[in-house]
Amino acid sequence: MRKLCDILYRITGVIVVTLMIEIILMTFLQVFTRYIINASIPWAQELIVYSMVWMVLLGCSMGMRKHEVACMDLLIGKLPPKGQKIIRIINNLILVSFLTVLLFINKDAVANAMSRLSGMMRIPMGYVNLSLSISCALTVLYLAVDLYDDFISLLGKGEEKTE
Repeated sequence: MRKLCDILYRITGVIVVTLMIEIILMTFLQVFTRYIINASIPWAQELIVYSMVWMVLLGCSMGMRKHEVACMDLLIGKLPPKGQKIIRIINNLILVSFLTVLLFINKDAVANAMSRLSGMMRIPMGYVNLSLSISCALTVLYLAVDLYDDFISLLGKGEEKTE
């Protein structure tokens, strides 16, 4: 399972970097055509916004995988290591529950949005909504691996994981 997570993480990283490059190039091209050539690329802004949505949501799942998301751990840091682990397990269980519900709710939203087309590019809006489902699924997978590691560690049957 960990190997699958590593592969998905690397693939997601390539997609995020590609989207970032595309956003930068399209923004530059749009500014160039608008202010130098006095013409505009009608679909550029839409592409940039949809790419940013995908990039941010995929980036969030990557942040969860590497434990690089913003959190308030002022009180948790004062607990003993076993207490911190228990709090982390509870937190991850709540997150998995929330993301699983969100995943199933978004399934209907994606299906409904497939019939609506975007304004300029005329692509089904379901493809934009799909970014949330993919991000939730990746994050649930990453959290499941963390939960397994934490349970094993808490029971004393495994070694501490290192990041």
